[in-house]
Amino acid sequence: MARGKRIMSHPPSARSSTWQSLDWLKSTLWLSAILWLTVLSPNPSWGQDPVGNWQGTLSEGTPRRLILKLSRSNLGELQGQLYLIDQGSGSIPIPDIDARGAQITISSIPAMGATFKGTISSDGLSMSGKWEEIHRSVSLTLVRATPETAWPLPVNPGHITPMDPDVHPNFEVATIKENYSKHGVPWKLECPYIATSNVSMLSLIQIAFGMNSRQIVGGPDWVRSENFDIAGLCDAPGRPNPQQLAEMYRKLLTERCGLTIQHDKRSQLAYVLVAAQGPTKLIASKSQRSGQWSTSTKPGKLGGQVVTFSNISMKSFAGYLDQLLPNRLVVDDTGLTGSFNFTMNYARDPLSDDAGSAPDIFHALPAQLGLRLQERPVPVDVIIIEKIHKPQAN
Repeated sequence: MARGKRIMSHPPSARSSTWQSLDWLKSTLWLSAILWLTVLSPNPSWGQDPVGNWQGTLSEGTPRRLILKLSRSNLGELQGQLYLIDQGSGSIPIPDIDARGAQITISSIPAMGATFKGTISSDGLSMSGKWEEIHRSVSLTLVRATPETAWPLPVNPGHITPMDPDVHPNFEVATIKENYSKHGVPWKLECPYIATSNVSMLSLIQIAFGMNSRQIVGGPDWVRSENFDIAGLCDAPGRPNPQQLAEMYRKLLTERCGLTIQHDKRSQLAYVLVAAQGPTKLIASKSQRSGQWSTSTKPGKLGGQVVTFSNISMKSFAGYLDQLLPNRLVVDDTGLTGSFNFTMNYARDPLSDDAGSAPDIFHALPAQLGLRLQERPVPVDVIIIEKIHKPQAN
């Protein structure tokens, strides 16, 4: 036998197959170990589940406490609601929430013109990021609420404390954008957020000066044909009354659109509010808040609606009627001074299903209040638009 010759116990092909099997076994063991470590090791993302109530304070300007309530739908999709607890607002829906790991992105809160992008901490107890609203960016840290630390949700959602009537509010910030969709929500008062959409500049001027469209003369065609979305943040707490809201829009139109007007009188066919024969059925108001009036509405027992007026002057009541009767301007010629309290039950549309036996406005006025409407030409106040330009960039 030749020296150095080795005797092989297996043929070469068998030996190669054996080593391949060993390599496969080792790979399988390593993969199994990694999977077990992954399952058994603490996963930091588990503590970052966004579901729950988060609370924090927007400290810039007037401090505003908010609660962000996140939950999952039956399909497992993340959904949210926002509460502005100091303003007593009801829940504000959040239609679009994206959660990727610890990153939370709220791309739009339409009612407020706001967005939020934040990161949940590794322990899952806080969320920090940037809150943007109406072209203003502020830092915001939200803390996960516990039963011991949770702020209570508004007791009466939707009820917002009225603004102090002696305050002269302004838009702290505001955006005005042209609306090309021709769709939108007329008014949103989730104070301190005030928004309206798909309204013409003519409508804004009507609100600002408390006038009917027939009392506004002149101006370029786009004032009546083009619509806008306006969103703003009020610099005072509470819900503004109609006079305060009008003041805010007068200032906004002057600053952003360069509006200048001139007052005049012209003869127009109108409904004239006068006292019917005999004494009226109005109760003099004892309120010292001149010009600060309010209404409350509920369904009438006979159909239609029952509207209770508080501290309203006859000039303001004529303005209220003007909204109900779009074909004619309504002006006050009752000769009654001061403010009054009264209730009226009427059907805005006598042919509607819910009208019942309630009278229309023309019959309700003399029967219930001792007032009536006469149709005749009268000299009325008008405003002439001298200058106005499209809104400046936000």
